Amino acid sequence: MDFLKHLATPQSVGHFHLLLFIAGLLSAVLYPYLGFLLGSSFLSIFFNKRGMREGNPRFVRFAKDLIDTALFNKSIPTFLALLPCFSLVFVYAQLMQSTDAISVGLVGYGFVLLLIAIVLLYTYKYTFRLSGVLEGYERLLKSGSKPAGELGKIEEFSKQTAESYHKAGRWGIVALAVAAFLLVSSVSVNVNPSDWTEVTSVFDLLLSFDVLIRILEFLALAAGATGIGILYFFFSWPGGKRDL
Repeated sequence: MDFLKHLATPQSVGHFHLLLFIAGLLSAVLYPYLGFLLGSSFLSIFFNKRGMREGNPRFVRFAKDLIDTALFNKSIPTFLALLPCFSLVFVYAQLMQSTDAISVGLVGYGFVLLLIAIVLLYTYKYTFRLSGVLEGYERLLKSGSKPAGELGKIEEFSKQTAESYHKAGRWGIVALAVAAFLLVSSVSVNVNPSDWTEVTSVFDLLLSFDVLIRILEFLALAAGATGIGILYFFFSWPGGKRDL
């Protein structure tokens, strides 16, 4: 991704300040939603597994509501995550064009992983919903007089669907966590001039005190955004969830 820095043209002081302002606006949109998505997805997978293990339908319902809220429709992650992140790639390329900082590469690969994560989490969301439909149909077959062979096919397909959405959810969380790490690290590298030359690889990021502090700050932001989001969307907007 560093080749973008070589394609960027020199900017005047006024344009440089404008780019800083744009970067701030994009970050103000991206990071709160990224934290909410990470926290909600993690809790959704956690409570789904717990609900399936304990046979508790309330936990499963809570898990479904969480992922449905975070990924309500395709427009939300597109405009609150993908477009801001994609724009930051070019803004950082302009800002860091005369430096050796790896922040452009970090935010570029972070965008790719973010895209993959959202696709996987959408797969988790829709197969989660399909699994619920199959389980309902399976119960209906058990209560009726349908052939045992048809019931066995439904049970097998339901099991495969459950395995698919669990796997998609797990890998989606992993991709999202790595994307968040790269994006937060890119901010840390940008604001610290000493990191422009000292931090040259992902391994250096893991040893950087500044990066670790930024990661802790982002985790605090993610926890706060997730908590506030659950309280607001579950109990207030628009009228809260029904049959909680």
